[in-house]
Amino acid sequence: MSTLAAALAVGAASLLLTGATAAGADEPAPPPPLNGLIDPDRLESVQQSIVGLVILWEEPQDPFAFAPDPAAPTDEMPIMTICTGWFDSPTTIVTAGHCVDPAEGRRALDSRTGPAIDPTTGAPAAAQPTRPEPNRTVWAFQPRELPGAVITAPVIVRVDSFRPADEGDTAKLEMYGLPPAAPLPIAPEAPQLGETVTSIGFPGLNIDETDGVDVEG
Repeated sequence: MSTLAAALAVGAASLLLTGATAAGADEPAPPPPLNGLIDPDRLESVQQSIVGLVILWEEPQDPFAFAPDPAAPTDEMPIMTICTGWFDSPTTIVTAGHCVDPAEGRRALDSRTGPAIDPTTGAPAAAQPTRPEPNRTVWAFQPRELPGAVITAPVIVRVDSFRPADEGDTAKLEMYGLPPAAPLPIAPEAPQLGETVTSIGFPGLNIDETDGVDVEG
């Protein structure tokens, strides 16, 4: 290859590389990861406070009954519902009241058998049988790989108190026999306009009060 041809080849390669660099410089920078919007230490402390809940609802059994109640459902498998909560103190968990409300558990159990049917009309009976309050067992858990998690295996927690959905929809659960947990950090004062906040709950409700950024923890 002649000296002139070699120089032209080097010049063309340089032009191509320069053009590629210039085009890349015009491209917008990629957006930061969503979790980058939250301070890593704060995100970790929030994650340590979140608790998963599994609620089992079962038909009550009368140990003194000599014969089963003919009106009782024959399917004895429990109904499972799932909720979330968070530590508000080292040993107590806050969740929604409807998650542990026996009335909700009764509706869940009755939904699998359907309403009582009037044999003369084939339609749902006007007066549905009154069923007893179901047995409730609440299990709490946290991901095993979560740093700082205190619930390393599912544990039964006690329902201390609750308010139904139409009376506040809150509940407090108590945990025993485990190390103290990290309570959810809550701001002591209301945020100012334009201040960055971190909230948890149903995404739709949160987005109504924010700029619409939904950060997954």
